[in-house]
Amino acid sequence: MQSSIVLAGASVCLGSGDETVYALRARDGARLWGTALGGGATGIAVAGGTVIVSADDNAVHALRASDGHRIWDSPTGAGGATGVAVSAGVAYVGSGDGRLYALRARDGRKLWDASAGGAVESGIAVAGGLVYLGSNANAVLALRGTDGTRAWQAATDGPVTSGLAVSHGIVYAGGNDYTVRALRASDGIPIWRFTAGGPVESQIAVADGTAYVVSNDFRVYALKQ
Repeated sequence: MQSSIVLAGASVCLGSGDETVYALRARDGARLWGTALGGGATGIAVAGGTVIVSADDNAVHALRASDGHRIWDSPTGAGGATGVAVSAGVAYVGSGDGRLYALRARDGRKLWDASAGGAVESGIAVAGGLVYLGSNANAVLALRGTDGTRAWQAATDGPVTSGLAVSHGIVYAGGNDYTVRALRASDGIPIWRFTAGGPVESQIAVADGTAYVVSNDFRVYALKQ
């Protein structure tokens, strides 16, 4: 799962292979600022006027959206921070050390961390008080956002590596087993599965009852709920 692109007001923020986060003016692509990190960006989210970036330097970084000024840095375990999602003032970050970290978005203070059973390479989704993530221990998990306790776990046939999406009570997850799964968000019960022509590692997007998925077989799939 590589860094995504996010909108922050009138700018577009993204990570680059040169270990720098850039902000571009949305209307014409003009560069507004660039801030160097200690590693490559693996996930980006926006909370108010703050851009929160997970990176493979084993840390999470908060940058001021207006000028890229670094506000805070918060370490995670070895293996690098992976996906990041922000909800209700909390940044949820996966890590290669097999844990999910909950950080206070305004200052990076760790609220809690919880085991995912294996390295977290997936993107993260938050909905209805639950944090959804994939694990290299061949599972999709739902953890309670308040304290990280496990609500449910659903087994897969391989590491879950896509960015997860939640829509209308359904969680969508893809992985190295070439499979896209739709699970009931409340309890992880499988609804359906689809086999693509290659691993699914990109962010899954959902709109108007359709899930859009990119596979490493160079194809885009549109899957009905």
